[in-house]
Amino acid sequence: MVPVSALETTMALTLATSTTAELSLALKVQGVIIPFTPGEDMSSLVAGDLAVSTVLGGISVAAATRLAGRDPATGDYLISIQPPAGGFQEMSGASGTYPVTVYGAVLTVTPHTIPDNIIASVAFPDPVTLTGPAQLMEYGLIQLGFSIGAWH
Repeated sequence: MVPVSALETTMALTLATSTTAELSLALKVQGVIIPFTPGEDMSSLVAGDLAVSTVLGGISVAAATRLAGRDPATGDYLISIQPPAGGFQEMSGASGTYPVTVYGAVLTVTPHTIPDNIIASVAFPDPVTLTGPAQLMEYGLIQLGFSIGAWH
């Protein structure tokens, strides 16, 4: 059997508000400073692979219900993590060792243990190299997309 879209929508909304899935908790977006492959198994990352706090401290996102809905163009379900004031961008810090290349980002719960508390990850199409203080790092829109229609 294939569930009706109302059931699929309810599942997406439940996931977006679940503390068990950790999406409605306080979150943090942090840059990753080593090449990596995003995906299910992030066990190869360690805390030292995240951008050093004096260069990029990460962006904190308050605990809240996340937006969930269906993309009419693809049929995929999306859960959007709403940006804090100022968006998903930060300035590189005044101290730290430069240059630093950022290869992507991870979304974690706060406080977190790496890699246990990684919820999602993304590799940038082109790594970003920060060469000094006061350079803008833009993480882009944080959306988790998935397809439910593969039921049998």
